[in-house]
Amino acid sequence: MRLSFPLVAGAVLIGVISGNVIFGPPLQKYWAEKQQEEAAKEGQAGST
Repeated sequence: MRLSFPLVAGAVLIGVISGNVIFGPPLQKYWAEKQQEEAAKEGQAGST
């Protein structure tokens, strides 16, 4: 079976959109917490 380009492109698009809907909010929360931790570490290292 040979996959056509529009079929593959459509499947990728659907996968990306559904992935963002499912995993977007938890990942944004995770990265926000990571950035806060990094900022706190930099602040502590700079103040000592």
